[in-house]
Amino acid sequence: MGDHRLPPHARLRPATHPRPNTFQPRFMEMPGDRWNAWEGLRLPITAWTRGVDLLHCPANTCPRWAMLPTIVTVHDIIPLDESQYYPPEEVQRFEKGVRTACQNAWIMCPSQYTKDRLVDRFKTDPRRIVVNPWASGTGVKLVEPMRAQKVMNRYGIAPPFVLHLGASDPRKNTRSVIDAWAMIDKAVRGSWELVVVGLNDETRSQLMSAVERLGLEAHVHLLGYREGR
Repeated sequence: MGDHRLPPHARLRPATHPRPNTFQPRFMEMPGDRWNAWEGLRLPITAWTRGVDLLHCPANTCPRWAMLPTIVTVHDIIPLDESQYYPPEEVQRFEKGVRTACQNAWIMCPSQYTKDRLVDRFKTDPRRIVVNPWASGTGVKLVEPMRAQKVMNRYGIAPPFVLHLGASDPRKNTRSVIDAWAMIDKAVRGSWELVVVGLNDETRSQLMSAVERLGLEAHVHLLGYREGR
């Protein structure tokens, strides 16, 4: 039996891939409370009393005293490597959570880089860290050319183009991508378009001002986020 801890805002979805017959998932309601007692006390006690064999915590933290074998997925340690972009109390809380995981559980991470950073920063035994790269979701598939063309027509995009997955977070470097685009020779840049997606309204407005100042509006498309479209 196994428990997969979900954050409070998560929604359960039906499984789309086969499970081994020996795996029996258990759903446990874990409402939030002060001092994170649901994770530190209620979760490990409930998992232990219900006979769970393995506890998987998918978001960088785990109970300090789990009382049963535990695996924690640590995706990255960006709040520590780029601490200037986060409130000090958030950095401290993140550091404490990852340190607890490294000391008390097996670690699974999506890249060798994250593994190396955990070993370097927390002196984690590398034998207790498994690199398991992310795979694409079941909804990812090759788009038919006609359907792709309809989407490009809708947003006024003409190939060839360069696609950048933008964000408001400074570490995503979206503004620098636009500045770099302006530095490309006009003879080269003129036959290409830069398409930036994933922007919220505020960030899009700020970047559009920069695009206009640089005289790039004819060849730069700043788009938002469209789920499943």
